Amino acid sequence: MQTITPDQARALTSIAIFAAFADGGQSDSERQKVKEVVEGLGIPGTTEAFRRVVLKQTTVADEARLLDSEELRLLAWEGALSVCESDGATTDKERRFLDDLAIALKRSLDVAHREVAEADELAEFATSDRAPSTLPVLATSDAAPVGVAATRSAAAPAAAPAVVIDPRAAQVDQSVLRYSILTAAIELLPQDLATLAIIPLQTKMVHSIGTTYGYSLSASSIKEFVATIGIGMTGQVLEQYARKFLKKVGKGLLGNIGKFGAAWATGPAMTFATTYAIGMVAKQYYAGGRTLSAVDLKSLFATEVERAKGLYEKYEPQVRNTAANTSASQVLASLRQ
Repeated sequence: MQTITPDQARALTSIAIFAAFADGGQSDSERQKVKEVVEGLGIPGTTEAFRRVVLKQTTVADEARLLDSEELRLLAWEGALSVCESDGATTDKERRFLDDLAIALKRSLDVAHREVAEADELAEFATSDRAPSTLPVLATSDAAPVGVAATRSAAAPAAAPAVVIDPRAAQVDQSVLRYSILTAAIELLPQDLATLAIIPLQTKMVHSIGTTYGYSLSASSIKEFVATIGIGMTGQVLEQYARKFLKKVGKGLLGNIGKFGAAWATGPAMTFATTYAIGMVAKQYYAGGRTLSAVDLKSLFATEVERAKGLYEKYEPQVRNTAANTSASQVLASLRQ
């Protein structure tokens, strides 16, 4: 694995930022969000990269010329494509940007167009109404029901109230666990672009939970829910790219990666925890009639993330087994069904 220079680290970051702005949506909020994410990378030159891109002091071609190996050029391409797909299938402007980037990175346009088409298909699942139907089959005893509703039976004595278990609660618990294991397993697949499936799967999970409790959810309402609990789709994709970036360049190659690298060293664990927490919060939100406030949702999400981190060790063998028996094409096929 090659040593990466600070200039190359800045180039990779700059290209990801260019991708975030490729559709022309350079609002103050978007700039601030991208700034927060790239600063969180802890990579030397990140703030400088953001400033140079926003002030138009550099170009994609300038940055691409700094990437002198196929590995770095591939990393730049995968990162840019992931960012462009973060809010849905690519727009005309984003496709033109990706064409220019592919040329600058000496990438075959035929291959680039095929990869964009495949990524677009994954991204479209995040805005469609179809839920993925093929997920790993797990032992039902593995899931610990959370937040099971208990009510007093009219026929039971007052001193010994009967506990009525809502079958929907157990169904949702099993579904959330399966999604958590699958999204964590995707992090382990060798094809980096498979991470594009994570957000569509999380979106579909929320859609499925809402449907279970009688709500017909649109893609926009799901995105609003996810944003309310403190997760931005674009930021999540950039963070996934950052994890891949740090994993590929290797510990110590950047000198001082900072706490971000350590915090995201276990990508599958964090993806498992995030997916599980999203699911558990969605369960309580929709089961309770959507009455929880934004403050309550954020607090509940933080609590569930911490709890899910503790669960990961138990399910890690299933995550690795799922990864060993799953390919990127199978993930896409399951989403198509």
